[in-house]
Amino acid sequence: SERPPKATLELRNRYLTAVNDAVESHGGTVADLLGDGVFAFFGAPVMHSDDPERAVRAALAVQAAVMRLEIPTMPGVRLQAGIGITSGEVIAGNVGSERRMHYAVVGDSVNVAARLQVAAGPGQILIDEPTHDAVRDLVVMQDLGSLRLDGKTAWVHAFNVIALERSAIEGAKAPG
Repeated sequence: SERPPKATLELRNRYLTAVNDAVESHGGTVADLLGDGVFAFFGAPVMHSDDPERAVRAALAVQAAVMRLEIPTMPGVRLQAGIGITSGEVIAGNVGSERRMHYAVVGDSVNVAARLQVAAGPGQILIDEPTHDAVRDLVVMQDLGSLRLDGKTAWVHAFNVIALERSAIEGAKAPG
């Protein structure tokens, strides 16, 4: 059945609020809302030594928040987000025209993250090897081997994040 536009808009806004809150509470910046997708980054304008960890923790928080969303007009419906994360060098700054500017990051890592997100199934968090190397002791992961991503000539070694290690949960501190 077709959903009324008002219900769809309400659902999208609740979803985007949940995602935005999870990203910002881990020190990330939401750069763009792309339909029902969110583009966020960590490490700009302020860099932290644990930005990859912050990104993965935020992704897990996003998954949990999105799964908990209750939609009164759609009882029993549960949403799931597919997420892609990379770590690497980017250029950060204002992008746009004189009339419309926004803070953004550009670089190959952005493209890889976008392609990992497209490759991720519902409820999946795919990360690249540099991110894996930064969080390997904190997260339970599944090695997916090399993936061929659309538009990329090089293969990307990808991992599926399943959960935080128990020690990472017990030793968790609020990012500050």
